[in-house]
Amino acid sequence: MKSIELNNTEFIKYIESHLNNNQTVELKVKGRSMVPFFHDSKTIVIVKKEETYQKYDVILFKYENQIYLHRIIKIKKDLIIAQGDGALKKEYIKKSDIYGKVIDYHTNGKKIKSYRFKVKLWRIFRPIRRILLKFFKHM
Repeated sequence: MKSIELNNTEFIKYIESHLNNNQTVELKVKGRSMVPFFHDSKTIVIVKKEETYQKYDVILFKYENQIYLHRIIKIKKDLIIAQGDGALKKEYIKKSDIYGKVIDYHTNGKKIKSYRFKVKLWRIFRPIRRILLKFFKHM
């Protein structure tokens, strides 16, 4: 697969163009906001535009002129609340801000076993996540 590097403006245009043409886009995760599930420069995600989104979907979206890959934690009518698994800040967005959702992923060629169960468990542990995140940062 061809690898290209783009600035943010070019990146957004590239993503929109491909996803609006019903194509998928493969991206390497950058940053630590999705730890412990997705890892900086190690996890590859495949994103596709969808018509519907559900709680716990990981979405690629625009927020305050930046691009984020975070999980939907709540849907209220036209408002979607997203948050990185390793982040404290929440993003309040509209469906129109979403480029697509992650339909597949792997870290170093491996998928997470029992992924949905682990995500739900991680959300339950929200009050003590800061402690758990310190553990994962040293891995």
